[in-house]
Amino acid sequence: MPGTQAKIIFPPHERENNHESEQRLHAHREHFSSQCEKVYGLLRSGIKLTVKSAMNDWNIMSLPRRILDLKQRGISIESRFIEGTNIKEYFLGSSQDNAGNVAHS
Repeated sequence: MPGTQAKIIFPPHERENNHESEQRLHAHREHFSSQCEKVYGLLRSGIKLTVKSAMNDWNIMSLPRRILDLKQRGISIESRFIEGTNIKEYFLGSSQDNAGNVAHS
């Protein structure tokens, strides 16, 4: 259908580094997947996320892990420290436009 975008499904990563974390991953797989979709949607809309804003404004836990999940699926996400702070903000990489399309040069 013209003008509509296919929904991208972001399953979370497959493995964790210890048994307890692995059990949590499998028990909450659907929740983690929906958080990846939420993070990707926010970044596509041009919103820059910090760990604090993700938790307080969007109820996204473990933003760095969700960012890593997206990067592992080929999404270009960049980060930088906010000047004068030790706070990192994440944003969609310059190789993609705000619609999530890969920019061609």
